[in-house]
Amino acid sequence: AGLGVGGARLEDLSLTFTVPGYDGVELCPGGGDKEVLIDNVDEYVELLPRVVLSDSVLPALRAMREGLSKVLPLSSLCVICPEELQTMFASDESLSDWSPTALLQAFKFEHGYTSSSPVARLLANVLSSLPIQSKRKFVSFCTGCPRLPVGGFRALKPGFTVVKKEESTKAPVELQLPSVMTCANYLKLPEYKSEEVLRERLLVAISEGEGSFHLS
Repeated sequence: AGLGVGGARLEDLSLTFTVPGYDGVELCPGGGDKEVLIDNVDEYVELLPRVVLSDSVLPALRAMREGLSKVLPLSSLCVICPEELQTMFASDESLSDWSPTALLQAFKFEHGYTSSSPVARLLANVLSSLPIQSKRKFVSFCTGCPRLPVGGFRALKPGFTVVKKEESTKAPVELQLPSVMTCANYLKLPEYKSEEVLRERLLVAISEGEGSFHLS
């Protein structure tokens, strides 16, 4: 038996060669009956990302390729640059409406805020004035993807929601950071009193929270 952290045994995890949370998805033939042991853990670590990140999406990719080929020859895609493909399948920030009015209409404000709350207007003004790279960081921070779908914020499912962040800490509001629930497109925003503070705290959050779950 192999010992892990603190003397715990790998066998105590009761892992089998299946995708965690999806016992019916085997990493190899008979994987449901194959226990992960210290002697085969390297094989498990190699197979798991391959099945989840590659093998599981191949059927969808092949289907997309086959369907697209019925519309136009795939060789025709050679004349389309990556930026043009991105415009076809995702939103172009330069064309999206980031005006304060459009943002207030697209966002849903709940649990302490409404679209007429002072902080709602502050947020819309700050977001509208951000450069494109910062807008992408904000979208990535809140949704997990740096680009909006075609249709912008209105096309997000679930819809983009802004709520009042209630903190248990004694720290002043101007020192608190926004946080998110990425899977729900959900922004928890402290009730800042000025655009300057909101901008500074938001930029810290979208930079420091990039690539991590510290502010989720």
